[in-house]
Amino acid sequence: MLLADAGLDGQEVWDPGVYRFRGVVEGVFGGMETRLRGGYLLERKPRTALLRALWELLAYGLRVLFSLPLLGTRPFTRQARNRLTPLWRRGMLPESRRWRMKRLWFGFLALVLLSALPALAQPSRLDVVKSRGRLVCGVNAVLPGFGFLDQKTGRYTGFDVEFCRAVSAALFGDPDKVDYVPLDARVRFQAVQNGEVDVAFRNTTVTANRDGALGVDFLPVTFYDGQGVMIKKGRANALRELEGATFCTTQGTTNEKNISDYIRAQRWRNTRLLTFEDGAKVMAAFLQGRCDAFTADKSQLVGFRATAPNPQELLILKETISKEPLAGFVRENDSRWRDALSWIIWATIQAEEFGITSKNLDQYLKSDVPEIRRFLGLEGTLGQDLGLPKDFVVRVIRAVGNYGEIYDRFFGAKSPFYIPRTGTLNALQRYGGLMYSPPFR
Repeated sequence: MLLADAGLDGQEVWDPGVYRFRGVVEGVFGGMETRLRGGYLLERKPRTALLRALWELLAYGLRVLFSLPLLGTRPFTRQARNRLTPLWRRGMLPESRRWRMKRLWFGFLALVLLSALPALAQPSRLDVVKSRGRLVCGVNAVLPGFGFLDQKTGRYTGFDVEFCRAVSAALFGDPDKVDYVPLDARVRFQAVQNGEVDVAFRNTTVTANRDGALGVDFLPVTFYDGQGVMIKKGRANALRELEGATFCTTQGTTNEKNISDYIRAQRWRNTRLLTFEDGAKVMAAFLQGRCDAFTADKSQLVGFRATAPNPQELLILKETISKEPLAGFVRENDSRWRDALSWIIWATIQAEEFGITSKNLDQYLKSDVPEIRRFLGLEGTLGQDLGLPKDFVVRVIRAVGNYGEIYDRFFGAKSPFYIPRTGTLNALQRYGGLMYSPPFR
């Protein structure tokens, strides 16, 4: 029995370090099927889990290797090893065996490090996208106002789509170098994890569980929302009157969890919940009378009501039952890519704070104000520090405008999906909202 000693009672006694190493080996290799089905890799962070396992293997492996017998393969105690150590240091052991052991140690170490190199050397998505020359962006294709595919023109439009265009403009100087991938709520996180898309801007709520367990990193919040309920006029005047009703919502969303929690907290009986794979199907079921209430983020309800055959017959109740901060997201542990995208988004907000728009941009390019010159890339190295072009902010503003311009195009008073901004969390911080940018310094 390798690496085991016979105790006083004749039983094998394992050195603690050896026992831990044995457990790591069995857990990483022998027990991989169990880990995949539930446990170690259930975090859905395979790259992080692999790195952790490799480092554990390296650490414990080195401890075990330094405990290997120096003569033959017969197990020996720690005391025996200590007695042999002086002989080793004085060169009294056979030279060939000494070098054989050294080769064993270095060979094992090289094997482990080579196994880890592919994971450690993975390039940033920023470099991949720049090399490709196009951005692959995941969006919603059936949500008016946020992400919608016009079947007649084949063009994607919406608030979220504009941020895909902003990234493309910053990287390539062209807002249209984007390949859009429609994603439903059930597959959006997997699409980012497996690299099918570079980034997703798809009306997604930031939550602790998603940030910690789904293998993604969120970008700055672009829209502060809250979940509401839409009904047909005459059905009720308040949410509390809907006990016993049938609610419809989208599968795999925070909306589904929130309304389930609300029903449970209210202790409502005979209240049903139907779920569908996307908002368009939820809306169709609602209009067909399969459910009494459609629950989703209020911004979504505004968009679906505006496109309904008879929008005047639909009522969005005033109650808000949750917080829904919406943001884009990228694959976890790629700080260069996340940093670049974050500052592109903040650039649209900072531009509004400065009063810079797509119409007056050329005037500001003549400014002598240091912070504006630095912001627009006229001096300093902010773009270069982020791996972006020096004038990336100018490119973004010229292509899509500032945050206020983007908001007004899709939710302003002249938009079919009007959502007042004044006095809400989506207003600039100076007007009582939560929208503001960190300093461009």
